[in-house]
Amino acid sequence: MASHLMYMNLYTIFLLVMGLVAFFVAVVIVLRYKATVWLFGIVMFLVSIWSVAYGLELSQRTLPAMFFFIQLEYIGISLLPAFWIIFILKYTGHDEWLKFRNLVLIFLIPVLTLCLVITNRWHNLYYESLSVIEVSKLFLLAIQPGPWYKIHVVYFYFTMLWGSYL
Repeated sequence: MASHLMYMNLYTIFLLVMGLVAFFVAVVIVLRYKATVWLFGIVMFLVSIWSVAYGLELSQRTLPAMFFFIQLEYIGISLLPAFWIIFILKYTGHDEWLKFRNLVLIFLIPVLTLCLVITNRWHNLYYESLSVIEVSKLFLLAIQPGPWYKIHVVYFYFTMLWGSYL
């Protein structure tokens, strides 16, 4: 089922199926529930974007095609920690922490990350370099992280750990 446009492999199929499952779970949650549970639906939706776009990235063989799907992935990857921590703060009854100023701070790194990924070719702050390598008939990106990549990783794991602690 391989073509010159897409190369389907087990990883791609798994990520696409699981991403679609997460998408449908997110839709059900968003349409059926209100308040805090609705925020969990948004978290699931962002996970589905990440999964499906990553599956599509793994089905590509060229750097421009792979980078296109990375940009889509980062809609999910960059915004996920912000919505996760907002969901957790609401779930644990810390609504008072969700003032406008704090929301701006929560979204600052994710929005900057998404912008830097999309515009990376002009500054290389997120990825210093990208190239395609073949490993066991699977085409993968070889990534040399830039300085903002490291900032985003710290932010991502900090929010995940803080949310788990709460």
